[in-house]
Amino acid sequence: MNKTQRRVVHGANRINGINLQIGRVLRFGDAVKKKNFTKEHKYCDNCKATTPTEPRILWNMNLARMGLLVSVDDILITGADESLIIATKNYLHDQFTIKDMGYAKYFLGIELARSSSGLYLHQRKYIMDIFTNAGLQNAKSIAYPMCPRIPHWNAAIHILKYLIGCPSKGVFFSADSYFKLNAFCDADWAACLDTRRSISGYCIFLGSFLVSWKTKKQNIESRSSAEAENQSMTATVCKLKWISYLLKDFQIAPSPPINLHCDNQAALHIVVFHERTKHLEIDCHVVRNKVSKGFITIVKVYCKMQLADLFTKPSSNSSFQFLVSKLGLVSPHQSLT
Repeated sequence: MNKTQRRVVHGANRINGINLQIGRVLRFGDAVKKKNFTKEHKYCDNCKATTPTEPRILWNMNLARMGLLVSVDDILITGADESLIIATKNYLHDQFTIKDMGYAKYFLGIELARSSSGLYLHQRKYIMDIFTNAGLQNAKSIAYPMCPRIPHWNAAIHILKYLIGCPSKGVFFSADSYFKLNAFCDADWAACLDTRRSISGYCIFLGSFLVSWKTKKQNIESRSSAEAENQSMTATVCKLKWISYLLKDFQIAPSPPINLHCDNQAALHIVVFHERTKHLEIDCHVVRNKVSKGFITIVKVYCKMQLADLFTKPSSNSSFQFLVSKLGLVSPHQSLT
């Protein structure tokens, strides 16, 4: 696919496999600006914006709420006004060589399946391709992915064998969902044996459905578990702010405050008594500022109910299965019925 080609999928009408003719070539950024599309919001104050390698969301606010999710040569169009979506595709047709893929069924490794009850997302094809490349088509599956204290390659194979047993497990979004954000965050202090940096993890729900999750090694060393937890809380607050902006662009306004669940008592107290911990000042101010504005409220959660534990530390088989069930991961026969 050359520089002027784009593949377009959308959710408003069914036009599959149509090759559009080559038109006048413009830079994509300049072309969409002429149609009043603008870039997405930053996460929040004191937080970094998305990196250039991440998919970009472009919005047209003039006529109706419509968005373009752009990733290299792939574009996902979404909006409530079908005529505006068609007009946008026609405009892109005049500027570029694009292939209209119709209703979105596969985008960036994610498969989408619809029914009257809702939308089901999974990565079966992506996972099966990994099995094939790794030569594991006939490998025996395992029920538990945790594998501490084994070499990295063996750990990767161990996780793949877990996925063999559940390649179609995914996330289901019911058509009857309610719009209330809810988040869990956690940190595993000094977990990296090479750098002694901590691991942050969070998961965010819209209603009862999982919409965002992340695990990442922190950028700096933490001098206490409370400091590590505060870094994790700050990252979660920034993501919540970005999601709230995104929902507002869709004219959805979740009612504040958002419950942010944390299981570290010291971290909870630091948010309140931050003047006594100057070395945590920036992270504390980010979280404390959002608490004072009523955007979030910090909720103490018992360790065994901390869903973010799944993203930060090893757990027993029974604990793992319990946390997975709480995340709402389901198989196709459980969702599209």
